[in-house]
Order: sequence, then structure tokens, then C-alpha cells
Amino acid sequence: MNNYLSEDKNQNPVTQEDWEGSVFNISLSTVPFMPFTFYFCYSLPEKTKDVWLAHFHEFRSFKDFEYAFMQNLLGNILSFMDVYEKSAAAAERMDYITVVW
Repeated sequence: MNNYLSEDKNQNPVTQEDWEGSVFNISLSTVPFMPFTFYFCYSLPEKTKDVWLAHFHEFRSFKDFEYAFMQNLLGNILSFMDVYEKSAAAAERMDYITVVW
């Protein structure tokens, strides 16, 4: 059986046309998304930084920010545990609609 990874590359040298075809395919698939590149690589991180700084400045100190973060994290964990317990109980009752819901 002939495996591509085990083929000798000297048997099938890469030609200039192969390179041009690869570059053409890559550019054809990325050019429609170029406007999004500026947004996702530059604007979005900058806006995210501004939002986080504004949120951070609402707290009196880093300690208050850290406590709020930990409280939020623990609250989310408790919510997830509640959902898990309800779905486990529903699974035992074979109430699969509740499990999925």
C-alpha cells in the first residue's frame, strides 16, 4: 500500500506551478476575510482592554476586584452543581426531556 507520508519526495518534486496553485488557493480563501482581520487582531483586543479597565476602575482596590471575581466564580460553580444534580436526578427517573432541557 502506498502511503503519502512514506513516499520519497525526490520522486515527486514540487514545481513552480504547485507553489503558485497553493498561494492562489490560500489567498482565495483568506482575502474575503481581510476586513475582519483588522477587527479581530487590532480593534477587538483594544476594545476588550478598554472594557476591562473601565470595569476594574469601578473597584476601590485590586483586593475588592479579586474578591468579586472569586465570588462570581463560586456562584457559577454552585449553579453548575445545581444543574448537574437536577439532571442526574432526572436521568435516574428516566426523564430524559429534563436532562436535555
